[in-house]
Amino acid sequence: MNWFQAFLPVYGLAADMALVVLLSRCGLSLLKSVYAAFACGLGLVLASSWFSGAAFPQLLADSLCFAALGYGFFHFLNMGETARRIRLLLELEAGGQLAEAEILSRYSAKDIVDVRLGRLLRNGQIKELDGRYVIGGSAVLFMAMALVALKKILLGKTNVEISGA
Repeated sequence: MNWFQAFLPVYGLAADMALVVLLSRCGLSLLKSVYAAFACGLGLVLASSWFSGAAFPQLLADSLCFAALGYGFFHFLNMGETARRIRLLLELEAGGQLAEAEILSRYSAKDIVDVRLGRLLRNGQIKELDGRYVIGGSAVLFMAMALVALKKILLGKTNVEISGA
């Protein structure tokens, strides 16, 4: 194995990151940019590994390493995009200080849920039928279920409570 092969997952991550920036600046939504860039980065890693003559175990290892790096990058973006704590800290940094009433007016539970529902609707992850919300697409639901399962397997517990209708 040479140095190029050893760093294939890192090169894939660099391509992933650059493509997210490019696609986002071209007007594609952040979520779609992240998905498309991840797929391209994975394709680059697999193709480079394949054409360098790697056997199946190396292809699998390269793919898993890239997936782990891509997962970390996704959550890095997600933290800055949606985390209330990050946004609140940035607002305090920009404004110096905020009264509790100002913070509560900016971060009301209703507004937060409205924003999240709007994002889920725009991305086709949920749909509204007769005034009720239903699953619209299964990709994010699958990821959520997989993460809950992994948390249960690795940590023996989850912090998710699913309640019936």
